[in-house]
Amino acid sequence: MTSKRDAVIAALAEQGLKLETITDPPSSKIVSFMPLCIGVQETTFHTSGVAPRRDGKVPSEFIGKLGKENWHVPMERAQLAAAHCAATLLGIVDKICEGDWDRVAGLVHLTGLVNHADPEFADFPKVTDAASGVFLNTLGPEIGQHCRTSSGVSGLPGRYVVEMNLSLRVRNK
Repeated sequence: MTSKRDAVIAALAEQGLKLETITDPPSSKIVSFMPLCIGVQETTFHTSGVAPRRDGKVPSEFIGKLGKENWHVPMERAQLAAAHCAATLLGIVDKICEGDWDRVAGLVHLTGLVNHADPEFADFPKVTDAASGVFLNTLGPEIGQHCRTSSGVSGLPGRYVVEMNLSLRVRNK
């Protein structure tokens, strides 16, 4: 019998993605955040913003601004970066639920921040759509459907083209 975790891994693989392994941040005075915080309700979790990772690192192709000539990232690559953010967020979900995906009650809210150069550009939802699609294709509509905010910003840490965070509900053991 296939577990939900195996199904998540297989669904990501079908999309050319993999479940990212999440490690705790180093203990340091510089790090003033954790990858997740427990919300007011025991079953609500809120992640910090994540960068688009592949094999634990942010590829150079995901660094730059959407539409800027010198640091140009085309829409398709920004969407791919958003899909990798989703895979990274799913890695955090895997850590939260300790591999028991039956505990995941549902996604609540996704925030997508898109690093862009053109003040007239307003198609940020097209970038965030890629992450939403990964969640829906991986978890199905009952768990993967979520509320969402998609915004453009003039800069992000590490000059990433996109950063995302997620709120979700997890059943107690």
